[in-house]
Amino acid sequence: MSSYEYDLDQCDVRCKECLKQFRKKRDEWLDWLENDSEHAISKQITQMLWSDAAFRLFNLSRKYASENGSAFSTLNGVLASSLDRGFVLEQLTMIRRLIEPENRQPKRQVISLRRLLNDIKNNRDFLTREHFVCYDGLRFEAPPIPFDLEKRSHGVSFVYLPTSGPEAPLIPDINQRAFDKFANTNEDQRSRDDLVSKDYIFELENKLCVAPFSKLNTFANKLLLHAADPVSRGTQSIDAPTLESIWACHKAILIVANELSLLIGSSNIGAVPYPQFDVFENWSEPFAPSNSFDQIREEWDKANEERESWIREGLR
Repeated sequence: MSSYEYDLDQCDVRCKECLKQFRKKRDEWLDWLENDSEHAISKQITQMLWSDAAFRLFNLSRKYASENGSAFSTLNGVLASSLDRGFVLEQLTMIRRLIEPENRQPKRQVISLRRLLNDIKNNRDFLTREHFVCYDGLRFEAPPIPFDLEKRSHGVSFVYLPTSGPEAPLIPDINQRAFDKFANTNEDQRSRDDLVSKDYIFELENKLCVAPFSKLNTFANKLLLHAADPVSRGTQSIDAPTLESIWACHKAILIVANELSLLIGSSNIGAVPYPQFDVFENWSEPFAPSNSFDQIREEWDKANEERESWIREGLR
């Protein structure tokens, strides 16, 4: 079933076959961006930002617990170090996945922001002003509003205006203004053949280069995801990731993803999801019941001893 409301022959374009090819490529981009059930780019970004939001909640709680001077479970060394390590591992893995380039082997292909940007760059000829405005029934030039708004401005009145199809009077102009930015053109220079400018694509690429992705990737490769030996690690020190460097990557990813989403005719993908529950539920309660500490210690020691037995088992 087509995801488009209007057939090709109902669209205000000169080449129906060109529009057909654009729609096919656009559908592929939308699958990567928001429709893939497992690894849609928007889903990856949402998970990355929510993980960061949850960690910030813990980190702020730890800060105010320390300033208070009383005993809080957030100050427990085992808990804090585990959460810190887990946060860094999760964030660097998520960032790494989003900026991973396309793979030449189909069986190893990925869905990533970098791949989407590169594919849009390589298929820039599809991204004409005509396609951007008219790909699903809108006219290239907006039709006139079918009544005089001045006469309806006195008092309160409600007016319905179509927002899709050839009779929509306002949306074509909105899309035209949006494409002015993508094409780096002025209103009086508009043409159906205008393309998304190379400079605009370069600006998006530059955002992914300026952010500290390379440093985070080096840390992940040499110290986190692979046990690099001294020769592989080299003689130069490898900087550990900071919250500021992670957030700089978040910012670049979010800006580029939203720009690309708007460029292919979708919507703003948003940032941190709004929780549908109370994030402070049980936040002020003890971490575990004190009368269970002996049992917790016993079960923990038992599991540790089991792992010790694995060593002895190998020596038998």
